[in-house]
Amino acid sequence: EDSTPASPCANCTAAGLYVPANSSGACDRFPCAPGSLDVDNRSSTVCYLDCPAGTNLSAYGLYGACSAHPCPPGTSNVDSQPASGCAACPTGSYLPAASNGSCAQ
Repeated sequence: EDSTPASPCANCTAAGLYVPANSSGACDRFPCAPGSLDVDNRSSTVCYLDCPAGTNLSAYGLYGACSAHPCPPGTSNVDSQPASGCAACPTGSYLPAASNGSCAQ
């Protein structure tokens, strides 16, 4: 947890982290970046990047399944990039009830 070589390594157990090998510093310095999440609650595995459209991953340190982070009703991540967050569909489009999170014309 510190940068002193003599200190023992701390086990980072909090969800939402990816701590690369040979890292130093506090565990909370390694959250999953926006657009990704920790799907297995193991800080030693990389954060997952392949959530579908309609997923809201705009915060740091998210964890769980992609389906646990949907865009709120009536919104979409209109650019299909989970990191950008969700917004209302553009004027002239709508969000179909059976949508995967993408606005339709």
